[in-house]
Amino acid sequence: MQCLHIGIAKLLIENGASINNADNNGITLLHLAVVMKNEEISKLLIEKGAHINATDKRGRTPLYESINYVDIEVTKLLIEKVQISRKPTTTIVFRHGGKET
Repeated sequence: MQCLHIGIAKLLIENGASINNADNNGITLLHLAVVMKNEEISKLLIEKGAHINATDKRGRTPLYESINYVDIEVTKLLIEKVQISRKPTTTIVFRHGGKET
């Protein structure tokens, strides 16, 4: 389900399309919507239960991608929804794609 048209996305989801499947690189539809800076589809996927803490094979989450691609609105949305455990800051940074310096 790699589409950028909201009407098609809604139709596919309403008819049972899986929104949490990932490709061979671990990239989910939410990762893709964020990278494409499609706020409307990102919101739809989150509302329909997309895994917002999903990590790809490189350890990147949708939140990491939204920051990387400078999408402030989606970043705000993900920060509101993301489930960050109460661990030290470095753990949070690593979880969202950060590297040790």
